Amino acid sequence: MANGVGEYQIKKAKASKKKILEVLQDGKWHRYNEIKQSTGLSSATLSKHLEELTNGIVEKKLDLESGEYPYPVLYRLKPFVFEKANPVRAEFTKDYKLIRYDLHFLHFLCGMITLDFLKMYLEGKGSEETFNQAFENYVIERYRESVNQLKQQLMKEAKRDALKLLEENLELYKKDYDFLLKEIAQRDRIKLRRNKA
Repeated sequence: MANGVGEYQIKKAKASKKKILEVLQDGKWHRYNEIKQSTGLSSATLSKHLEELTNGIVEKKLDLESGEYPYPVLYRLKPFVFEKANPVRAEFTKDYKLIRYDLHFLHFLCGMITLDFLKMYLEGKGSEETFNQAFENYVIERYRESVNQLKQQLMKEAKRDALKLLEENLELYKKDYDFLLKEIAQRDRIKLRRNKA
């Protein structure tokens, strides 16, 4: 535990931010009260997390055109974050006989999003905090959720069957890895020969 913050508080904070981001995932502007009602978070908790998120992947503005006073506060995902964070979600196949294909897809999806966020950061579209929040919520969290989904599916199976599936897929995955290494080595040798010529 550091500074009085333990694992429970960290999990609770992550769950609260996840609820907020689920409301904002459509990329549209949402009123503070709408987010509060949809998430069920207290005003103090919501305000705290929205303040953290507006230092990164969320933007806010006052709705000056509403005719209301005080002006309603609106929040949304920053457009360039929404654009990169909203590709197809990794879903494990229902029969999950081909787990390794699902994992390959997940790796490529997370890798692609990571490169997009790095590019965004280097182009100056976001701060260090924007990159860190985007990476945590749309790469690490997506990976974690997908693997937990797979784990839940496997736990529904008889242990013997689940272990057999994992063993089969692990063998195939190792073959994929070996094949990839050989392909890269072959390509490097060809490139080296061309450079010497």
